[in-house]
Amino acid sequence: MPLLKPLTLFDELNNPILHQYPKFNIQEFLSGCTFALEQFHKVKDGFLPRLAQAFDKEDTANKWTDSLTDDEIANFQKMITPECYDICLQDSMQRAIAGHMYEQMKKEEPGSFTDIMNPNVGDTEVGNIALVSVRVEEIYPPVFRDDKKKDNDPDAPLEDESLSPPVDDSQVVLQVEVLYELQQSSVSDKGETMERTYVMVGKFEGCLAGYPSSSGDDDLKWRIASYRPAVEWV
Repeated sequence: MPLLKPLTLFDELNNPILHQYPKFNIQEFLSGCTFALEQFHKVKDGFLPRLAQAFDKEDTANKWTDSLTDDEIANFQKMITPECYDICLQDSMQRAIAGHMYEQMKKEEPGSFTDIMNPNVGDTEVGNIALVSVRVEEIYPPVFRDDKKKDNDPDAPLEDESLSPPVDDSQVVLQVEVLYELQQSSVSDKGETMERTYVMVGKFEGCLAGYPSSSGDDDLKWRIASYRPAVEWV
């Protein structure tokens, strides 16, 4: 596997589709990737204390939207894909519930949890980024037949629409994975500051062609699609 991954990455970077769209620059992407991931984790972790407070109040239908303003949610959604939004929501709720349970256990058994760290995150830094994978895919819209008679004719020959010639309005999407170190500090109940380093994998998605923008802006835009611990690298 250590030898196969670099060879796979080399093959992905030499995909002919990437050479057709020179606006993708891997050096430029990696130079801005650190800042993007750092801001993402700061914004996401900044919501945790406010989300935890929502659990102490009366039960509502959506504690995420009740604890944040519409502008905050809209700005956060610009960073991520809808799938990543759901991941962040579940992750934040689980951590908020864990923090709430921890506070209740401290009240019931004081002095038994003095070494547990406060769930509120302090400083966050991202460093040592490495490229893992670069995948590009051409997506074509489905081909619809206008001939309704063939659909009603049981003797009409079957046609495989996937073999139809491609259409011009295709969409070219790009998916990039990076390996990075996430350094976060937290404060214990004794007021001691501790730093921890996590090895994470972040996935970015962008559109090289066919970007659905009403303003006509065709610049390459990136969004974070997922984040996870790099269990296969540690």
